[in-house]
Order: sequence, then structure tokens, then C-alpha cells
Amino acid sequence: MIILGVADGPDASAALVVNGALVAAVAQERIDRERHSRAFPSGAIDAVLDVAGLRARDVDRVVFGGTSSHASILRARPHLRDRVTPRWREAYRGYQAALRASGLYMVEQDIARKLLEPKMRLLGFEKASIDLHEHDRAHATAAYRCQDRSDALVITLDTPGDGAAVTVSVGRHLQLDRVFLQTSLASISTFPERIAQVLQIDAIHLASLAAGGTVPDVLRDAFTRQVGTQGDGFSAKGLGGNTDPLLALVRRHAPADVAAAAQHAIEEAVAAFVRHHVARMRIGHVVVAGALFANPRLAARLLAEPTVESLSVFPAMGDEGLAIGAALGVAGTPMRRLATSGLGPRYTETHCYKALSVASLPRDKVDDPEHAAARLIAAGRTVARFDGGLEVGPRALGNRTVLFRADDAAIRSRALAALKRRDWASVGCALLVADAGGAFADLDRSEASARFRTLAPRALPAFAAAHPGAIQRDGTALPYVVDPEDAPGMATLLREVRRLTGRHAVAQLDFALGDEPIVCSPGDAIRSWRASDIDALLLGPYLVERSSLDT
Repeated sequence: MIILGVADGPDASAALVVNGALVAAVAQERIDRERHSRAFPSGAIDAVLDVAGLRARDVDRVVFGGTSSHASILRARPHLRDRVTPRWREAYRGYQAALRASGLYMVEQDIARKLLEPKMRLLGFEKASIDLHEHDRAHATAAYRCQDRSDALVITLDTPGDGAAVTVSVGRHLQLDRVFLQTSLASISTFPERIAQVLQIDAIHLASLAAGGTVPDVLRDAFTRQVGTQGDGFSAKGLGGNTDPLLALVRRHAPADVAAAAQHAIEEAVAAFVRHHVARMRIGHVVVAGALFANPRLAARLLAEPTVESLSVFPAMGDEGLAIGAALGVAGTPMRRLATSGLGPRYTETHCYKALSVASLPRDKVDDPEHAAARLIAAGRTVARFDGGLEVGPRALGNRTVLFRADDAAIRSRALAALKRRDWASVGCALLVADAGGAFADLDRSEASARFRTLAPRALPAFAAAHPGAIQRDGTALPYVVDPEDAPGMATLLREVRRLTGRHAVAQLDFALGDEPIVCSPGDAIRSWRASDIDALLLGPYLVERSSLDT
């Protein structure tokens, strides 16, 4: 059975499940190079089929993650996009919540199916059945089935989708039974997004900005009232429009302090919510997904809860993960720990050679790319590494990444500037699983999350002192824990850096220029590298050094 999962809307994506195994997944933004792409994911669909060596006619089922019709309607009537104001968006969320509460959302689902079926037929999916999977269930399914705890408490916290923003489900023996749902009127679903809008940043960067701020008492109290818990869920209060008096208060404070106060309020509200439902259901193994869990400090805060025995954050936690959950939800696939997020397009040595040739760059092949990169890193150079499958989710691991020494904060500043990033942007650190215990406490309770850069724990003092270039201003870090079986190339690189420098970790940034999406193809990598000031590009087995081009 070949099942194609599709997410149509913000962060559009596609995923492919073949005979119960997840074999490919990619976000449309990586293909069309438009951040948070809202285009119909035809490019992503083509990409996942290419990964598996299949065609549209081979697919038995197409399953959409989400049942709302608004994406299809706006695509069919593009002139309506100009009328989608924040007030209209809030009204639509209220409409969705009312539909969900009344049970009439099946009408919306029928409309969506009628709009999508002819689209898929035109794309060649002639024999495939067309199904729709609820937004929140797709998130929960992806998170639950891509880890190995049979008995788990599955929590989704998301921007509103299909009228739901907050869900709690109990997972047992491959089954998910939802025990709590809160509609899109929950404040936690819109508060981070609204604060990010005021600060003019992407919501995913809220935690990074917060790391450099302090929490003013007046903002802490005001924000806590906005996003506190109420009963089994969250309060229905929200941050209003431009005339909201709270916004005037916000604008009197430094952006980093606003972010820190918002981060504190979010962490405490979600921790109280999780604590409540862990006690209520008596299950301490927690699995999470949804856009709010793109916040790595929030995940680390949940690990501080004594009743949380383990935590697994699905690496494609935002709407780009809906395609995965939709496909897995109808596949009946067994639970399987996700070994890698590198489920996107792979490129051969020939692809890399041709791209370098077109760009008129040297085609100098190295016999041992990992050792060559390690030597450059040890010498204080910044290296963009392009290898293996493109990662799905908001963060690259080792396949589309920029690497540099973690023991020199000056190199960190140079790398951020080279990629045109803000000086407060988060920096990851890659280290071997054997070294992780001496770097961070309690990672054994969130081993899976640490392998995907989805939580920001506080670094132990000795590790922090030795690796200042990978530590945030608040003492936290964003670890990528490398298992040699899952990522042998990165493991070799880390061992060689340690041999040359004596340091256990290498600092890393996503290979993306400014606010662009993470690079996908060799051509993307070359264009981004040329426009940056990164010292070297390792494109598969080919090494290009900027210094050699200047001579």
C-alpha cells in the first residue's frame, strides 16, 4: 500500500508511506524557496515520489492533514487574500471553533474534498482514493507513531486548525483516544504568535530573543493573566488588536525583555497544563507536537517537571508534519523510533559536480570529506556541509548545516554575520551521544528530542565554560546528539574535531541565508554560500574554499 500524505495551507508539505514505512517527507518551502509556503505542495509531492522512485499512478491513497476548505478557496480566489486581515482571521477562527463545537465541521470537510479531488486527478492521481484527516489528529498521530513508548500521553498545542488548538490523547497499543479538546479560542494558541508579530519576528525565534532578556514584574503579571490555565485547559483571553492597552505596555519595554516575559508566561502555563493532565491520566511518558513545541526552551521546562518521566518532541512539530501524521494515520504502521529527519531529497555526486560546473566553481574532490571538514573547523574556519537527505522540520541537523568551533565566541559572531542572522539567533551544538551526559543533565529522559535539536536544556558548568560559542546568554544550548549508527558521517567529523582540538562539541547553524528556508538542492547551497561569507563549502565529496577563489 502506497499512501501520500499532503498538508495544504501554511507550511504546506508532502510525505510518503510505503507498506507501513515512512520513506520520505519534505516541506514545500524548501522546494519553492518561499518561507512558510502557502502554495499547493505539488513540488513537495513530486519530491517525495522521486525519493521513493514512484509516480502518481502508483499511489493507492492520498490523505490530507486537515479538513478545512479555506486554503483551497483562497487559492481559487486569490483576490480574497488581500482581505484576510487579523480581524478576519480571528472571525474565521471563531467560526471554526463554532463548527467544531456543533459537530457541523463535516460540512466543511465535504467542501474541502470536493475542491481537492479534481486537483489531485489533474496531477495524475487517477486511481487513488482521496481522504481527509483531522488537523489535530494528524499532529498527534505523527508524534505518537514516530517514537517507541506504547503507553504515552500525547499533547498537541498548535495555532488553530480545524477549530481545535489544544488536545490531550492517551496512546495505548497503537491506538489514540482523545480525552480533552479545547477549541481555537484558547489563548495559548494565539498569544505567542501575537507577541511575535508585535516584536516583528517569526514566532519560532521567540525563545532565542528571550534568552538575552530579563522578565519585568509588570509584564510577567500581565502576561500570566493572559495565558493562564482554567479548568482542564487554558484561559480564553487573548492579546487584542492595536488598541489593546496591554500593547502600549509592551512597547515601553525592550524587545528581549518582552520576549523573556512572554516566554516565562508560556512556560509556566504549559507546565501547569501538562502537570494537570499527567496527574489526571496517571501517565508520565509525554509525547508532544504542534507549532508551540517549536520552542525548545518550553520543551526543556517540561523536563523540569518531576512527574514527567520522559519527553518526546516530534521534530516536524509544526504544520509541515501534518502530511506525515495524515499518512501514518491511515497506514496502520507499527510504532517506530524515527532514526533521522533526513527524509527529503538526496543528491548524488553527479548532481553536485554538475551544479559546481554550472556555477564555474572548482570541482576538487576530497577522499575523506569529514576529515577535511574537521581540519578546517579546527583551524577556526566556518564550513557549510551539504550531504545526505534534506531534513524535515524547522531545524537542520548535519545534512544542511554550517559548522564551526564551539570554544570561541568570536567565531560564533562571525558565523552569524556571515549568514546574515541576528546576533541573538540561537546556535546549536553537535556532540556524540557518548559525550552528552557530561554536557547536559537529564537528557536520558528526552533522548529522542535531543537527537533532533528540539529542546534547550541548561548546559553543565564545565561544558559551558569549554564551549562558549554554543551557549545562549541564559546558559542554555540547543544540542544535536549524534548517534554514530544514525549519522556515521557526522560522528566521524566530531571524533576528528575532538582529536584535533580536545573539544567534544561543534557549533552549528542551519544552512540558510538570513530568513530564507534551509537549502534543499546543490544549486541552493551554492547560491546561499556565494551570497554569504562562510569560509568553505563541502558539497558532497567536493570542497570549495573561499580563500582559493580570491587568489
